[in-house]
Amino acid sequence: MLDTLRVKRLHGDWEAASRLRHSALLLLSEATRRYSMPRARFDINNVTDDTCLLFYRFTQRHLRRLQASFQLPAGLEGLCITLHRPCYPTRWMEMSGIYGRWPSALSSIFYFVIDFISERCSRLLKGNLDYVSSRLHEFSQAIYDQGAELDRIWGFVDGTVRGICRPGGAREQQCVYSGHKRKHALKFQTVATPDGMIFHLHGPAEGRRHDILLLRESGLEERVRRDGRFQDYFVYGDQAYGRTDVFVSPFKGSSLTPAQAAINASMSKVRTSVEWPYGQVVN
Repeated sequence: MLDTLRVKRLHGDWEAASRLRHSALLLLSEATRRYSMPRARFDINNVTDDTCLLFYRFTQRHLRRLQASFQLPAGLEGLCITLHRPCYPTRWMEMSGIYGRWPSALSSIFYFVIDFISERCSRLLKGNLDYVSSRLHEFSQAIYDQGAELDRIWGFVDGTVRGICRPGGAREQQCVYSGHKRKHALKFQTVATPDGMIFHLHGPAEGRRHDILLLRESGLEERVRRDGRFQDYFVYGDQAYGRTDVFVSPFKGSSLTPAQAAINASMSKVRTSVEWPYGQVVN
């Protein structure tokens, strides 16, 4: 409650002080007024494909396919709420006007769907070798047709850094600070394929971790090496991954032959185009 005497001392006018106090009370009442729950309920049939792409990054048809594939007990509305939340910064209160649900209910639905999909599909994040092995020739040919000098590459591996807010505590800051990127971050290891998919995802890990440490933790190299279907096919990465029976990296040194320089240039160009999905996921 405002102190009218204090306001008067500041302004020297009882009438002006009273008006100021009244205005402040009105603002306080407005700020604490009970949130009004919209009566409308969400109906995907009333949402255009353009809006679906904006809010969920999928069309109506693709949303229905996803819901059927995941067999979500929360239904299509639960999937839409889950996709809407991370699409761009928004608050539950803002979303409640679209879905006609309390912010607390939206939060519960979101985390339920996340947990359900994670338990059901988390194994796919490690990489579906059966899927890729059936398309090795197709993938390597697509990369070669894009201008690559190497004709046995089926994917591209990289350590992807995502910045975070500065955490509290000296120890936590030191763990997640990436000296190379000069920011606090979390790191993920990914393998992208020419069909636009992120075939493999490992993480998050502290931003200070080296790419090779993430590679060892993930076990990806050993899994691919033990699978005979991948013999004579390779994943392309930067020089940290070296040249093995699983990985191929750029030639290094200041005295490269014209052929080696051409290979490096061609692979760098193709790698950039294949890794476009990273930008789509983040943006």
